[in-house]
Amino acid sequence: MLSERLRLTVEAYDRYTSDAVSSALVARTTGFATQSYNTSTLSNRGVEVTLYGAPIQTKDWRLSATANIAYNHNKLLSYDSPSSGLVAGYYVGYPLGSLFSGKPDGIDPVLGIYRYQLRPDADALDPNIRAQSRNYLFYRGLLRAPYSGGYSVNLGWRNLTLSLGGSFQIGGKATDDLDYPASMQTLDSPSSVIERLPSIESDLYHHHLNGRRDVRERWTRRTHVPMHTHAS
Repeated sequence: MLSERLRLTVEAYDRYTSDAVSSALVARTTGFATQSYNTSTLSNRGVEVTLYGAPIQTKDWRLSATANIAYNHNKLLSYDSPSSGLVAGYYVGYPLGSLFSGKPDGIDPVLGIYRYQLRPDADALDPNIRAQSRNYLFYRGLLRAPYSGGYSVNLGWRNLTLSLGGSFQIGGKATDDLDYPASMQTLDSPSSVIERLPSIESDLYHHHLNGRRDVRERWTRRTHVPMHTHAS
């Protein structure tokens, strides 16, 4: 088109994959927490559009640009696993790499930690159901962005070339990656130099570093949650 100075390319695909390999939780009596094997059947659909243009081509000057955008969507059609895949992001009817997480329901006024909503399909009257973390997980989005793309611009003058490029992703979710300096094991150790274990809800153990402000300040006068007091 236009002596190869303008090109538009559109590519689409629709794939069906069976016996796909994915990671699944297994009984710890096997010696492993997870194992990868043929567990899944899934579909993949996507489209990619690429546009190239070279508006300037003279004896001394050259200018060209390329831009592309792609969309990918996959869906897990079946998942053969001995345990629920919610925690690992595998759930039939949802894409691979889905983020399943809790929905905060305010702060407990006694403990000062998050409360989370129970799934509507869980029996709220059964204490065993309430004790299982998977019954508090909701679909919150995709860890891998469904939209991606990039661009590049090249400007040339005689033997010199200046290039500029970039890329983008849209629609992906991210989770907090908090590196706690303490754990229940280290705090409960007699040789701990970080902090002795004052209670099961140690500040260094629960939502302290880089956490939300309402949690960080849950024991201060800035929130509606009463301050933590110690009996004398």
